[in-house]
Amino acid sequence: MVRVVFSAVFICATSGLLAQSSKPAVPDGRQLATGQYCYTITEVKDGAETSVGVTFQSISRGQSEGIDTLAIVVHQHPF
Repeated sequence: MVRVVFSAVFICATSGLLAQSSKPAVPDGRQLATGQYCYTITEVKDGAETSVGVTFQSISRGQSEGIDTLAIVVHQHPF
């Protein structure tokens, strides 16, 4: 699952570079789902997949000096 997330981030990042438009993209945090998520970090060695850690991520909305903010907290714990 982690590999899929990182791949999607890489594709989104590079697609913006490849499709250089005259108008820069403006991030829209309203599209980001808030909540708490857990992922298992895995390693594939000699064809066998092994859990090597966990990632906990939380995303919440807030305001700072009248400006909408996102708090994104990521904790990674290796076994």
